[in-house]
Amino acid sequence: MQRGATGEYEVTTAGEEQVRAFIPHHLPPNPPLDLSNARQRLLERATLAVGRLDSITLLLPEPNIFLYAYVRREAVLSSQIEGTQSSLAACYRLLAPLPTFSVPWQSCMGWASSFAHWSASNARQR
Repeated sequence: MQRGATGEYEVTTAGEEQVRAFIPHHLPPNPPLDLSNARQRLLERATLAVGRLDSITLLLPEPNIFLYAYVRREAVLSSQIEGTQSSLAACYRLLAPLPTFSVPWQSCMGWASSFAHWSASNARQR
């Protein structure tokens, strides 16, 4: 969807200095948001999927184990963004007792450990 500019710049004076101020267009946007039947159905499907995921965590004896798999996956994706070539399978292989591992995985595992620590400390604060 092409929206174009979301506002305009207006030159004004602040003190003795000329500045450009961004003035956004009024709401609602023009063209209006596309809330067609197809888009509404997609939104409803996404909401139901999130609800199913939430209800599954209520059935698990230890939801953090379930969540940890997603933490590992996010660690792999974040490491790949940073240029590390790795996979989720390699990350899980690394968790098994192996004598050595490659340097790029140190980055991934460090990120995962940091996130797990942050997640645990936030859970204690709730």
